[in-house]
Amino acid sequence: IWDRMFGTFVEELEEDRPRYGIVKNIGTFNPLKVAFHEWIGMFKDALMPGLTLRQRLNYLIQPPGWSHDGSRDTSETLKAAYVRRNPGEAGKPGLPGARAAAE
Repeated sequence: IWDRMFGTFVEELEEDRPRYGIVKNIGTFNPLKVAFHEWIGMFKDALMPGLTLRQRLNYLIQPPGWSHDGSRDTSETLKAAYVRRNPGEAGKPGLPGARAAAE
């Protein structure tokens, strides 16, 4: 529904079926931990010592992977690395073109 509302809907390709799930296992069946583990991680990042107020707020509002020192992979850098490994996928929905991935 949301993809159709925002104009981002793309039909699933038979040869490229989506895989749903999380990146790494949480290691618990506790529903509270499952529901809130990512929020806890975000607040731990935001409360690290030595950060400015702006950096702390950015940990809460920036896209996944953002870090104050640029040391973490963002979704954009992960997509670019994927396209570099799989050049035939460049330009497909949600992926950068070959030129953007090379930069």
